[in-house]
Amino acid sequence: MGGVVSYLFFNNSRENIVDPKTGLTLKQMKLMKQTWDEFARPNFIGIGVNAMLRLFAAHPEIKNIFPDFKDIPQCELTNNKKFHAHCQMIMSTVNNAVDAFLANDIELFTAILIMTGERHAKRAMGKLNSRYFEYVKHPLLDALRQYMKSKWTDQVSGLWTNAVTMMIDVIISSIDDYNNKFKCHDENQEQQTSQ
Repeated sequence: MGGVVSYLFFNNSRENIVDPKTGLTLKQMKLMKQTWDEFARPNFIGIGVNAMLRLFAAHPEIKNIFPDFKDIPQCELTNNKKFHAHCQMIMSTVNNAVDAFLANDIELFTAILIMTGERHAKRAMGKLNSRYFEYVKHPLLDALRQYMKSKWTDQVSGLWTNAVTMMIDVIISSIDDYNNKFKCHDENQEQQTSQ
């Protein structure tokens, strides 16, 4: 009997200790993993499409950044396979970051998101407004909420809001770092050319 009580007490108390790397308890990590595995993972494309359509509806100017989609009416994007492929790539990156986070591999989590930000900044040749990524937060959270339905409690909302905010913050920081390096590189080249 003492072993069972000891197991239950210590196991339960371990679940409530905050991990210094993630800032979450084991219990919170389990809840995130459960909701991700049950609702998000099997609905990648749907969540990605939903989030991007919400983003374009809320911020139409962002749609113009996407040469493949800027001239396609919003209502046609829902069935556009190229758009679906792009949304799947976005959600694959999100999934890889979430998997790393849930595995408590914060270094990998960060590296995935830094590479994502740098890739976007390189494609824009240092002219990407990193703040556009802030606009992704609410559409992505709204799409997750729609797919999680009744499981989207205040606790789940708080956990995913923090996780998405963390992801976006890392991406924004890496874009800003790249843009600053690109700007310095351009300034150095201009100085060398003028000499």
